Amino acid sequence: MKNEIDLESLAAETLGAWEKHALATGPADPDAARRAVDRAYADAGLPAPETVLWVGSPFGGHIAAAMLRILPLTERSNAGEYVGTRMRDAVAQAGSTARSSLDPSARRTGMKLAKSPSLQRVREGLAAIVIDADRVDDFKEDQAQGHLHRDSLRRIGEQLDTAEPAPAAGSETEPNLHWLSQNVETIGDQFLDQFSDDVHDEAIDLLRHAVTGGLGADQYAPLEFFARCAAADQSGFADGIRAVAAETGLWWPFENAAILTDRPSFIHTDRGGRPHRVDGPALEYPDGWSLYAHHGEPASLRAVMRDEWRLDQLLGDYDLGTHEQRIVINRLGWDWLIAELKLEPEATVPDPAVPGAVLALYELPHEVTTVLTETDDYEDFEYVWDTDLFLVFDGAADSDAGVRRKAGLPVPADAEDPFEASEHLEDWMRTWFEERAGESSGPS
Repeated sequence: MKNEIDLESLAAETLGAWEKHALATGPADPDAARRAVDRAYADAGLPAPETVLWVGSPFGGHIAAAMLRILPLTERSNAGEYVGTRMRDAVAQAGSTARSSLDPSARRTGMKLAKSPSLQRVREGLAAIVIDADRVDDFKEDQAQGHLHRDSLRRIGEQLDTAEPAPAAGSETEPNLHWLSQNVETIGDQFLDQFSDDVHDEAIDLLRHAVTGGLGADQYAPLEFFARCAAADQSGFADGIRAVAAETGLWWPFENAAILTDRPSFIHTDRGGRPHRVDGPALEYPDGWSLYAHHGEPASLRAVMRDEWRLDQLLGDYDLGTHEQRIVINRLGWDWLIAELKLEPEATVPDPAVPGAVLALYELPHEVTTVLTETDDYEDFEYVWDTDLFLVFDGAADSDAGVRRKAGLPVPADAEDPFEASEHLEDWMRTWFEERAGESSGPS
């Protein structure tokens, strides 16, 4: 490693670049992506694929990848074996090789990138939502969106048709990807109509084991840092795989074909950088695949968009599940919850931090407490399972309307003074001020 490298400056530059890659929207450069794919295959010790195919979303991608991998008829397609594991192994090996050549200071600086809050929010928020198998299942069952199955396969067929000439009439040439292009709609209908449990499990497995694009920024950023510290020439340090990640979303490499997904058309986030929107999808892909989220939690359209709820109706809606019931309560707010329960405060005091506001203690029915606290957010609250008492306070002003929204946090069951409880929760209340009460920051 060259002594003149400023580790902190290089780390900041690398972090900034991968933050942009992770949240990139809009069309990619297909020519640059194709060149990057060829280099990525070389990283994994493989020849370049015959064909690179584009689909409009990870949803369309995992359907197309499943068809290539699973459907017996497509054994004639010559797509070959799925080699995603080879790609991930190449990344891991490149990271180990580059890291081992550096001094401890450089290694520590690079590892901090993987744990940076901004990239962790991408992994825990955006990536988790996109690769949420349950949400994909819900989407498959949405008849209004059923056209995306066939649209994805049709797009694959059109690209295959132009990618490779048809065998001459009477030729004994082995059928290839062009054959698949001529039969993709028939094959796709069979594939979708016979979407058995075994096939479904394989498709979901492909979704979970796709090679991450920019969504894997917490992995690629430290690798790039280590590679740049170790050598001026980054070839041999999975530079091709990193280049694909910078150009595209999830992708599925097979021996003779690679399936790449477009970037989202837009992404909405909250003040903390987590996927969030209250008046529409938090992110949407070019083929129309839309995903809803509330402060980083995946949600259905009605959990995010529907405003006319009664509390008894909400708690009895088991199709939503606890986490979406919590989203609805947090979205509609504590004023709504208090009114629905017809609650009176156990104690109140003036809030010294917000003129004219109060800190109040409310005791909730246990079933409501369970909905609100059944989340990892409260894993450090040792008393959370033994209390139904909440401190309710005014959070930050809404970014659009300028109106403060109430927030509530659990406090020990024996708490009697709201101010003492607020001091106990000072750090948590600050988090609510900065991130939770505000609405979407808009497309990024």
